Amino acid sequence: NLETDAQLDENLRTFGSSLDKQLAMFKEHILGQQAVIDKLKKQQEVSHADMLEYYRKNPYNFAIPAKARFELLSVYFSRMEGRTEAERKIAADRRIRKMGDSVFFGRPFPEVAKEFSHEANALQGGQYDWISKGSLASDVIDAAAFSQELNKLGGILEDERGFHIVRVLERSEAKQTPF
Repeated sequence: NLETDAQLDENLRTFGSSLDKQLAMFKEHILGQQAVIDKLKKQQEVSHADMLEYYRKNPYNFAIPAKARFELLSVYFSRMEGRTEAERKIAADRRIRKMGDSVFFGRPFPEVAKEFSHEANALQGGQYDWISKGSLASDVIDAAAFSQELNKLGGILEDERGFHIVRVLERSEAKQTPF
């Protein structure tokens, strides 16, 4: 029920403001909104040529690494009985050969892995799901996973920890996401 600017100013002062302060805040608010609208309207347009140039200059952003799924049987030297390292190695060799023969002659790979294998995924049947090339601690197992024939029981491999047998289930080669 105010009729003049003076009355409005007097009323605003009871709330700790003034007509001049309110006008200044309103102008700042409008200017801020306008700045945001102007900024949003000025979206840079990216041309097809620009995208193609970025694609060619940054191939690593579009690379899809080689991947493999495989099964693994392992016997670790450190977990075998024997007084000497040579005795433990002989025992490990016997055990890995027995495991490989069991699978070769028809016993399910997961069953053999669960019962005899020392490796980390033994309780999951020795199965490894989609690993990238170079991601394994053992270079020997990594190389086998990316070179061995699919669905064939590989030969006995040796690394610093023990003996291993790999069977590669699936593999996809490295490739590039097409532009």
